[in-house]
Amino acid sequence: MAGRELELLLEVTQWDEPNRLGFKILNNPFPLEATEYVYRLEPEEGGTRLTLDGEIEMVRFIRFAEGLMGKMYVKSNRNELNTAKQLLEGG
Repeated sequence: MAGRELELLLEVTQWDEPNRLGFKILNNPFPLEATEYVYRLEPEEGGTRLTLDGEIEMVRFIRFAEGLMGKMYVKSNRNELNTAKQLLEGG
């Protein structure tokens, strides 16, 4: 995240191969109570659409920054997904 490499412990919460993978981050290094993501893969003309849904719950003492942190997560995830797309497409 934000250009840093992290080692995370994940718990798989949803699995429907090859359509869906959901997981929860168990050792989040950020001030969050819960972080859960679901990746959905759907056929699309000429390829596959990857959709990421995320749910983030801030710890109480930092909830005032929830909007800013949410925007940071969206930007970071978008960048990571774009990088993955380029790698998968051979770019």
